Amino acid sequence: MKEVVTLRDPRNRAWQKKQLEKIVRRIRDSSVGRAGYSPIDFTEDVKCACAREGVAFDHDLFNELVGRDLPTENRAHNARKLAHSKFGGLR
Repeated sequence: MKEVVTLRDPRNRAWQKKQLEKIVRRIRDSSVGRAGYSPIDFTEDVKCACAREGVAFDHDLFNELVGRDLPTENRAHNARKLAHSKFGGLR
């Protein structure tokens, strides 16, 4: 499979960040109060929404937007869990 690589354009990155931010906000708002909803579930929901809406999921942008919200002790656990999930290989 051939991967398409594009150079990072600051304007494109700004647009992508804005789109990702909208998705993150929508998923976060719709998941408030859900029992057993973990940060890994949130990440997977955001990745699914990005795929549906044609927005490239960027780990750096995602971490910039929500990384500070995840408890530090859970980050390593969540990273291991994500690596084994069906979305672990997507970038």
